[in-house]
Amino acid sequence: MGNWTKNSSPPATVNNSNNNQEGKKSKEEIAEKVKEITALLAKTVSLIKIFPPDHSSVKSFIHELAEKMIKFLEENWKLELDVDEFSFSYQGKTVYQDESFIKSLPFLFFKDGLQKLFFYKGLNYNQLQEFLGLIKKYYESPPGESDIVSLLWEKDFAHIRYFAPDDFLETKIGAGKKPIEFKIEHHQLETGSIALTPEDREELKKLASPVETEAKTVSLEEKAQEEMEIKRLESEEFYSSLSEKENKKLKYMLESNRQLSSEEEVAFLILEILSLEDDIQRFSANLEALENTLKQIIQQGNFSLASQIMSYIYELRQDLQFQDKQRVNLLNGFFQNRKNKQSLDLVKDALKKCYITDFRPVFDYLKYLGSEAILFLGQLYGELKNPRFQKDALNFLRVVANKNWEKLIKIADEDKPALAQEVIAILCSSGEKKAIQLLAHFIPYQNRAIKQAAIQALGKIKESTASKILIGFLADKEEDIRIAAAENIVSPPDDFLLKPVLNIIKHKSFKKRSRREKQTLLNLLARSRNKLALKTIKEIITKTGFFSFHKRVENSLCALKALEQETVDKTTVIDILHRGAKSRHRQVKRLALNMLEKMSFPSFDQKKSQG
Repeated sequence: MGNWTKNSSPPATVNNSNNNQEGKKSKEEIAEKVKEITALLAKTVSLIKIFPPDHSSVKSFIHELAEKMIKFLEENWKLELDVDEFSFSYQGKTVYQDESFIKSLPFLFFKDGLQKLFFYKGLNYNQLQEFLGLIKKYYESPPGESDIVSLLWEKDFAHIRYFAPDDFLETKIGAGKKPIEFKIEHHQLETGSIALTPEDREELKKLASPVETEAKTVSLEEKAQEEMEIKRLESEEFYSSLSEKENKKLKYMLESNRQLSSEEEVAFLILEILSLEDDIQRFSANLEALENTLKQIIQQGNFSLASQIMSYIYELRQDLQFQDKQRVNLLNGFFQNRKNKQSLDLVKDALKKCYITDFRPVFDYLKYLGSEAILFLGQLYGELKNPRFQKDALNFLRVVANKNWEKLIKIADEDKPALAQEVIAILCSSGEKKAIQLLAHFIPYQNRAIKQAAIQALGKIKESTASKILIGFLADKEEDIRIAAAENIVSPPDDFLLKPVLNIIKHKSFKKRSRREKQTLLNLLARSRNKLALKTIKEIITKTGFFSFHKRVENSLCALKALEQETVDKTTVIDILHRGAKSRHRQVKRLALNMLEKMSFPSFDQKKSQG
């Protein structure tokens, strides 16, 4: 646990009796006020980074911030903010968040070890202006030459305090760092003009040999070697006490905080100006400039930055939704432009030309295209053969496909069977009737793998909608598809759905079908437990005239076999089997008697002989 800094003690002007005022308002109301203040503080900091202190916009924002903060402190005495990596919290509730390493105000404080920030009653406009000026000074300083905690320490504000652990750098960065070992050139210790104290001489006696105890200087050569050693230790062992994951993250934080490409600088500058610009013409011009910058960023394959820009514009549109219709319309146009062919071709070219190992930022960008992203990914799926991209694309489609089923079905092309099968899986897993109905789209397909995937998926859905679509596959030209469809129809519940099946069985072409297909269709009738279906089976077994003699026997045998299914009602089966046992055809009669015997029901003839 770290120690409180010199700014930790309460200011002299504090009246602790005012602390009870916080109880007069609900915690929710107070948290909302803090949320408003922190958001205004962040916007003001963004502004002072761009414009000089005497700029009218800067003065206006500081005045508004001072007014709200002073009023809050008058009512609540103190504003205490917990500083996390990318957020400010107030009494355990997050009141501000910005996850950009580059422009996040919480990260500015956090990275230098500051954990709490306090504003007390008595704070005035001038003190707040100086505090903001200090932040501006930090941003204008060369990287590594200053930190925010040191600047706050030097300024020693009366009504702005902070808490930072004293051992932050030691515990987070310097732990495990090797001490510098100095070498003494004994023959040169008396050269130069260094004045040593008695204490210094005693220390040198310990380092030098017993004979050479006089004061000497370090040679220039050794001094240069020592400086090189320091640099080596700082560069190679700076992160030695951290894990590999922490090393990478810390390096990235430092680099992203210190280095910006020209495109990033321009983009963030325009974004900050957009959030502050009230003039509609200048707003439109800046938005157009941002579009041009975004094109360059995408061409470089920097989708991480591109998605950040889209996120910022989305949030800006949300903020302006009920304030400024003109600016909202311009922002809507910005998003619409991302969906046109020129913008999409730009993304496609970047994905093909740039070396991209992590596609998550790509999909973070594409999500702002809405349902258009589905059609776009349908094109890319076949063109980009990268397995990682295809896997991430499918995960993305599962998320954005919801309520956009019509767009999803459009990308299920026959020339992309793998994608079509994934679309089928997504539609079925949704559980929505509208999505399931769209599977009828695959009935006329020629690709066998796609049709089989659709049939198997529909077979898992215990609904009449799925059965109705499967019946559509019974007219397919391929026998394997027809059989698969019949096997996956669970149980048609009514005469209307059974009618197409009955028509197939009663049609004269039925006798030309293979025994396997006949058996499958008759099994379907039997397991439906429908009265009309069972009546048809009974007619096939007992009546003549449907087919030729050979085919009639084959059909009767298939009909009897269909009654062996466990789902068939046994009471009805007994009557049909008794009819079959009286058949003039030996094979039919024998099969019917065997089935009755297995079911422990003797035939009429058997009962007569026993009597």
